[in-house]
Amino acid sequence: MSFSVLEQLRSAHEDIENIEKAMSMVLMDKHKNSKAAVSCEHALKYLVEATQLKCKTAIDIYQDKDGMRTDDINALAGQRADKKGGDVWTSFYDKVKEVKDGWQAVASLKTQFYQRALENDKTETLFSGEEDYGKRVDMHELFVTYLNLKKISTLRRNNFRAATYARLKKKTIDLEPDDPEVDKTVEKEYHELDYIEWLKTFDQFHEISRYCKYGEKNYSEYLEGLISYLRGFLLRTQPLIDVAKLEQQFEKEFEERWGDKSIPG
Repeated sequence: MSFSVLEQLRSAHEDIENIEKAMSMVLMDKHKNSKAAVSCEHALKYLVEATQLKCKTAIDIYQDKDGMRTDDINALAGQRADKKGGDVWTSFYDKVKEVKDGWQAVASLKTQFYQRALENDKTETLFSGEEDYGKRVDMHELFVTYLNLKKISTLRRNNFRAATYARLKKKTIDLEPDDPEVDKTVEKEYHELDYIEWLKTFDQFHEISRYCKYGEKNYSEYLEGLISYLRGFLLRTQPLIDVAKLEQQFEKEFEERWGDKSIPG
């Protein structure tokens, strides 16, 4: 059934009000159950987008570019193009009937937006088991990539060897850097970086020597992977955040801090 432009406008306003109520219900759900926080964020995102669509519909009608809203208003005043004399009462009862028909059609919409928002929840497919619905990150693949960066791996082992030599030399003054005892101790004590240790330090880029980073394609690809994952994780866990705006703020802050040399590296 098609309704007049004014009825469409009234319906849009009603939908916006019902969506606001649905948002309140979702926020109450989020407050009651912290475990469902991410699901509620996605439900709110769905409702925000639905509100934007309804607002656009209302704005288009108010702008009245096609003149249909004006025609409907004139019809309400009895100024019909199909009649010489206006009939206010006929127009009035026609509109009353239209509103009643429309009300019967949309009476169930009061909670429908809330139900739609919940049904639209796809968080179960957005996260891996390790991520546990956004509570933790799953960066094992990036960790393996980091371990396979040969220059960095070699540097890490060399640094450990240098520290080992310095420690042993305190006990044996005449110990030489190439003494087999140093290598023997390194083989015994050295262990590769583990996942937890990497998670604690992966953002300390300034501690990686320049020759391990600049002009290294593998390192650039590793960084791109980090950015892609962290950006995607943020979008999945906090879908309402304007990531593009956030990135602009970070870029501005970085330029300012880089300019006054308050960033290490």
